[in-house]
Amino acid sequence: MKKYFETNKEILDLYTNALTKAHAKNHPEVIELRHLFKELERNIDDEEQFLKTLDTINFSTNNFKVPEDVCDTYKKTYQMLEQLYKKGENK
Repeated sequence: MKKYFETNKEILDLYTNALTKAHAKNHPEVIELRHLFKELERNIDDEEQFLKTLDTINFSTNNFKVPEDVCDTYKKTYQMLEQLYKKGENK
């Protein structure tokens, strides 16, 4: 899980930032998602807090359900975060 996050954190940082710029008006949940992603970055060495944040992301994204009116970057971001979440579930 930690390795997956570290491998993908730069692209996830870019994507979550892009989502706030492109989709915040119609999907304000991306603002929270961005804050939660930054929280993951801060807590990478605290496994318990990291997993709690992943749970919060799962809840706030409605189990990573992608809205119908979004771009491929939005979809890819949710897919990557869901993969990270599933790796955390297997701990």
